[in-house]
Amino acid sequence: MILSERIQKTPSSEFVGILGGMGPLATIDLLKKIVLQTDAACDQDHIPILVFADPATPDRTSALLQAEAPSCIPFILNGIERLTASGACVIAIACNTAHYWLPEITQNCSVPVLNMIELTSKRAQEVLPAGSTVGILATQGTISAGLYQRELMDRGLPTIEPSREGQANVTRAIEAVKRNELVEGAFALQSAIVDLRDAGANAVVLACTELPILLELIDTTAFAGLLLIDPTNILASECIRLGNAFRERNRCRSSFPGPHLFGASNE
Repeated sequence: MILSERIQKTPSSEFVGILGGMGPLATIDLLKKIVLQTDAACDQDHIPILVFADPATPDRTSALLQAEAPSCIPFILNGIERLTASGACVIAIACNTAHYWLPEITQNCSVPVLNMIELTSKRAQEVLPAGSTVGILATQGTISAGLYQRELMDRGLPTIEPSREGQANVTRAIEAVKRNELVEGAFALQSAIVDLRDAGANAVVLACTELPILLELIDTTAFAGLLLIDPTNILASECIRLGNAFRERNRCRSSFPGPHLFGASNE
């Protein structure tokens, strides 16, 4: 009788960590984009992911703009600690406004934290002619902090912000997504995009993770020729790039729980 021992693969030990909950549907949107962008023929071809989503995290715009508002930092750092303790080797934060605290976050994190603002601005620089005007649609917190404005200007791309009415529409769109009222949100977002197009934008960054969710409900032919940039999609691509390396290393790990008798005979 020929005895042989089948190699036993071990569970994954390296993961991409997703810090979500800000908001819940935006977290799902990032995960969906990661799965749909992945070149896979079976389950095992997808990347290893850990998700921590605590929707109790205080509102990021309020924390940024209102001195008396509760801080979201303890919630963010708690989520990151839980992810790294479970095997996350890189962290992606599914919230643009939370990147305001990225310097403090990285100082308190033992693994790299992806910078969605930087990744998106770099992609915009790659696809847009120098000097193109980029409109920013985001929470009032992200706009007030100048997160995208500084990064894009440093790359030779001037920016414009919505009018007061346009910003009100952006806020309505974001809040509608959080209420799961997507049709209402899509109508408000379309108005905000038109506002920036009419103000001279060559491209528009949907710089809140709620906003790209609404694109499927918008007639984009209304602003043909205007480039819409989705930071969630760009973050998903970077998660896949890093996650593929983790997946390959995880695949290489194997164990032999029984005797290693390859080709040995026992008559």
